[in-house]
Amino acid sequence: VLLIDRYGKYLLFHLESGQAMVAHMKMTGNFLLEPRSKKHESSEKYIRFKIEFADGTKLLFSDIRKFGRIWLIPGSRLAEFFKERKMAYDALSKLCTPAYLAGQLKKKRDVKTLLLDKTCVAGIGNIYADEMLWHAKIHPLKKGEDLTEKEARILYQSMKVILNLGIRSG
Repeated sequence: VLLIDRYGKYLLFHLESGQAMVAHMKMTGNFLLEPRSKKHESSEKYIRFKIEFADGTKLLFSDIRKFGRIWLIPGSRLAEFFKERKMAYDALSKLCTPAYLAGQLKKKRDVKTLLLDKTCVAGIGNIYADEMLWHAKIHPLKKGEDLTEKEARILYQSMKVILNLGIRSG
């Protein structure tokens, strides 16, 4: 594993082989790192995927409800992978600018619904959408097309603050 990154709600493991392991944890999935000398406390029956490294350390994917997914694809196909899923720009991408977000939100739907729509902006879940809207002081049922330029700019700033805070908090 050369690099671990994210795109929307997907984790990207860039591998030395040039391939990428793409994982979506869905609602109950999580990754566990098990040192070689210790058996992880998680019940074995929920382990859906395991990689054992040369030093004996294991990377485990646990998912009680079996909703999570993992793909192994050529690294060169990542853009195509996300395009096939009709994914918009990631909320933390440099491509997701204030103007881009404002344009994506100019629709007749509720602003919260738009934030949750991966074809509008990728990587925002229910709780994060609530936190962003609260931080920006925007009612979740307000129509996207009714957002002022100032509100869209404030929401963009709140989106960056809240997502980065979530990432730092683990």
